[in-house]
Amino acid sequence: MNSRQEERDRHRQLIKEREKAGPLVFPKEFNECPNCGSLRRFCVEALKDSKDDKSIPILGSMELDVLPPGKLQPIKLQALTDVCVNCGTVYAVVLVKREIKAPPLVQPAPNGHTGLELPGRQ
Repeated sequence: MNSRQEERDRHRQLIKEREKAGPLVFPKEFNECPNCGSLRRFCVEALKDSKDDKSIPILGSMELDVLPPGKLQPIKLQALTDVCVNCGTVYAVVLVKREIKAPPLVQPAPNGHTGLELPGRQ
Protein backbone atom coordinates (compact mmCIF):
# COMPACT_ATOMS: atom_id res chain seq x y z
CA MET A 1 0.00 0.00 0.00
CA ASN A 2 1.34 3.44 -0.81
CA SER A 3 1.68 6.13 1.85
CA ARG A 4 -1.23 8.17 0.45
CA GLN A 5 -3.60 5.18 0.79
CA GLU A 6 -2.30 4.48 4.30
CA GLU A 7 -2.94 8.12 5.22
CA ARG A 8 -6.53 7.91 3.93
CA ASP A 9 -7.12 4.69 5.86
CA ARG A 10 -5.74 6.28 9.03
CA HIS A 11 -7.99 9.29 8.49
CA ARG A 12 -11.08 7.10 7.97
CA GLN A 13 -10.26 5.22 11.18
CA LEU A 14 -10.01 8.52 13.09
CA ILE A 15 -13.40 9.58 11.73
CA LYS A 16 -14.98 6.30 12.87
CA GLU A 17 -13.50 6.74 16.35
CA ARG A 18 -14.80 10.32 16.58
CA GLU A 19 -18.31 9.24 15.54
CA LYS A 20 -18.39 6.79 18.46
CA ALA A 21 -17.54 9.59 20.90
CA GLY A 22 -21.18 10.51 21.62
CA PRO A 23 -23.37 13.56 21.05
CA LEU A 24 -22.03 16.53 19.13
CA VAL A 25 -20.91 19.39 21.37
CA PHE A 26 -20.79 22.96 20.04
CA PRO A 27 -18.70 24.77 19.08
CA LYS A 28 -17.03 21.97 17.13
CA GLU A 29 -13.57 22.78 15.78
CA PHE A 30 -11.60 21.02 13.04
CA ASN A 31 -7.85 21.51 13.23
CA GLU A 32 -6.80 19.65 10.10
CA CYS A 33 -7.86 19.23 6.49
CA PRO A 34 -10.29 16.31 6.10
CA ASN A 35 -8.74 15.45 2.74
CA CYS A 36 -4.97 15.44 3.34
CA GLY A 37 -4.55 16.05 7.09
CA SER A 38 -2.59 19.27 6.68
CA LEU A 39 -2.72 21.79 9.53
CA ARG A 40 -1.98 24.77 7.24
CA ARG A 41 -4.92 26.98 6.31
CA PHE A 42 -5.00 29.83 3.78
CA CYS A 43 -6.37 32.61 6.03
CA VAL A 44 -4.12 31.68 8.94
CA GLU A 45 -1.06 31.73 6.67
CA ALA A 46 -2.10 34.95 4.91
CA LEU A 47 -2.78 36.78 8.20
CA LYS A 48 0.21 35.54 10.23
CA ASP A 49 1.52 39.08 10.66
CA SER A 50 -1.86 40.37 11.88
CA LYS A 51 -1.92 41.94 15.35
CA ASP A 52 -5.26 40.29 16.29
CA ASP A 53 -4.42 36.91 17.84
CA LYS A 54 -7.82 36.45 19.50
CA SER A 55 -9.99 35.86 16.44
CA ILE A 56 -10.12 32.81 14.18
CA PRO A 57 -9.23 33.82 10.62
CA ILE A 58 -11.82 32.36 8.23
CA LEU A 59 -12.48 32.55 4.52
CA GLY A 60 -16.26 32.33 4.61
CA SER A 61 -19.34 31.65 6.63
CA MET A 62 -22.49 29.70 5.86
CA GLU A 63 -25.47 30.40 8.11
CA LEU A 64 -28.90 28.90 8.52
CA ASP A 65 -31.62 30.18 10.88
CA VAL A 66 -33.93 27.33 11.94
CA LEU A 67 -37.05 27.10 14.08
CA PRO A 68 -36.95 23.55 15.50
CA PRO A 69 -40.32 21.76 15.71
CA GLY A 70 -42.12 22.53 18.98
CA LYS A 71 -39.76 25.38 19.90
CA LEU A 72 -40.51 29.11 20.15
CA GLN A 73 -36.89 30.26 19.96
CA PRO A 74 -35.06 29.99 16.62
CA ILE A 75 -31.46 28.78 16.45
CA LYS A 76 -28.59 29.77 14.17
CA LEU A 77 -26.39 27.08 12.64
CA GLN A 78 -23.12 28.44 11.32
CA ALA A 79 -20.13 26.87 9.56
CA LEU A 80 -16.94 28.95 9.36
CA THR A 81 -14.74 27.81 6.47
CA ASP A 82 -11.18 28.07 5.21
CA VAL A 83 -9.02 26.47 2.49
CA CYS A 84 -6.24 23.92 2.93
CA VAL A 85 -2.94 25.36 1.66
CA ASN A 86 -1.66 21.88 0.78
CA CYS A 87 -4.49 20.49 -1.38
CA GLY A 88 -7.01 23.35 -1.84
CA THR A 89 -9.94 21.65 -0.07
CA VAL A 90 -12.53 24.07 1.34
CA TYR A 91 -13.65 22.76 4.73
CA ALA A 92 -15.42 23.78 7.93
CA VAL A 93 -13.05 25.07 10.60
CA VAL A 94 -15.71 25.69 13.26
CA LEU A 95 -19.37 24.62 13.56
CA VAL A 96 -21.50 26.82 15.82
CA LYS A 97 -25.05 26.44 17.14
CA ARG A 98 -26.68 29.20 19.19
CA GLU A 99 -30.09 30.53 20.11
CA ILE A 100 -31.24 33.68 18.41
CA LYS A 101 -32.54 36.30 20.80
CA ALA A 102 -35.73 37.22 18.98
CA PRO A 103 -37.66 40.33 20.02
CA PRO A 104 -41.21 39.84 21.33
CA LEU A 105 -43.84 39.64 18.59
CA VAL A 106 -45.93 42.50 20.08
CA GLN A 107 -44.28 45.37 21.86
CA PRO A 108 -46.34 47.88 23.87
CA ALA A 109 -46.42 51.41 22.53
CA PRO A 110 -45.03 54.20 24.75
CA ASN A 111 -48.60 55.02 25.87
CA GLY A 112 -49.04 51.47 27.19
CA HIS A 113 -51.30 50.22 24.38
CA THR A 114 -50.35 47.13 22.45
CA GLY A 115 -51.50 48.53 19.14
CA LEU A 116 -54.18 45.87 18.77
CA GLU A 117 -57.12 48.13 19.64
CA LEU A 118 -59.36 49.48 16.89
CA PRO A 119 -58.78 53.16 16.12
CA GLY A 120 -61.27 55.55 17.80
CA ARG A 121 -62.35 52.99 20.46
CA GLN A 122 -61.15 53.04 24.01
